[in-house]
Amino acid sequence: HTSKINQKRDNSIYNLPNEEATRTNEKRRIAEKAVSLIQQDDIIIIDSGSTTELMGDFIQSSNPSTIVCYAMNILFSVFRQKECKLIFGGGYLHKNTLMFESKEGVELIKNNRANKAFISARGVSDILGITTADSYEIPIKRAAVESSQQRILLVDSSKFDVVRSAYFGDIKDFDKVITDDKIPKRYIELFKQLEIELIIV
Repeated sequence: HTSKINQKRDNSIYNLPNEEATRTNEKRRIAEKAVSLIQQDDIIIIDSGSTTELMGDFIQSSNPSTIVCYAMNILFSVFRQKECKLIFGGGYLHKNTLMFESKEGVELIKNNRANKAFISARGVSDILGITTADSYEIPIKRAAVESSQQRILLVDSSKFDVVRSAYFGDIKDFDKVITDDKIPKRYIELFKQLEIELIIV
């Protein structure tokens, strides 16, 4: 069992442009692998984040699907795929994440059902769960997870053993995790125990 000493509490302020400049190669590989899981006519939810934004680079018009999103950068990255139907939850824009927040946006997610949700996180801890940067993100991330048949967590290896303030779920809430090959070994064992599919890119 891991001691709490090994968990890093990250109190830095999240800023999407800064995040986009870090671990770009790993994030591109994760995003490309995530898109390879999309099947024709899937209804998918794409969460806010720098890794999920890159999915737009790999989505092909030959795989028409419905995309549900609630962040400006995700909308811009996928709207050019003319074969995709888009559902967008609006509200008040948070410039640090480019996410729109509103009760109506959360209800829109809850009123739709998806085959797959691609969820990002700022921290993954075997003790304190899945966390993100800001508390306003919690309701819509939880709604996305709860509205999907398959929950897929997209995180590069730097997010493991990091704890942010805004908790929105547990590791066991996810069916698959896509990450890079620097993931700490004990998480590989943990995912095996929990029967969560781990995809290393």
